[in-house]
Amino acid sequence: MNRPLSWLCATALLLGLAACGGGSLDAGSPQPPPTGGPTEVVARQGLDEDSPATSLQATLPDDSSVDLYLPQYAVRERTEVTVSTLPAALTLPTGTVAGGVRLQPDGLKLGNASVLTLRVKGTLEQGKTLGFAIHGGTVTYHPVKVRHQDVNGVAYTTVDLPLLGFSDHGIVSN
Repeated sequence: MNRPLSWLCATALLLGLAACGGGSLDAGSPQPPPTGGPTEVVARQGLDEDSPATSLQATLPDDSSVDLYLPQYAVRERTEVTVSTLPAALTLPTGTVAGGVRLQPDGLKLGNASVLTLRVKGTLEQGKTLGFAIHGGTVTYHPVKVRHQDVNGVAYTTVDLPLLGFSDHGIVSN
């Protein structure tokens, strides 16, 4: 197998495992992270099972950005999808929360895999950055691929998080 093909296969395997939860590392945090606290709604849209592919995009108060891509048939029934900031008090034992959002309704199962793209200020290192999801007080982590970009002299890191359901999602760096 040539090098580019083997890299592509390994990347596809990691993304597939992360999307289905099979590649997650369940750290189960010794104390549940705070999930309450003030949040700010940054995007909202009503969807139903017949909605075409949709992208909810927003800039967060800290100048990071979010793009929630939901393909057609991702939502199985009429619902209002909400994207909010995470509570400021959120801390995780594995490192610093670099960015993230609360996707509601919490626990919504998606009919088709979706993608949450987060762009945060700064340069996060590959191998030291993990995606996370918090649901029911349990934190799961999974590997992510980071991309770096310079916008008008400001460094940003972009990460795509595969989704099969809604909860608190983000990236942590140590």
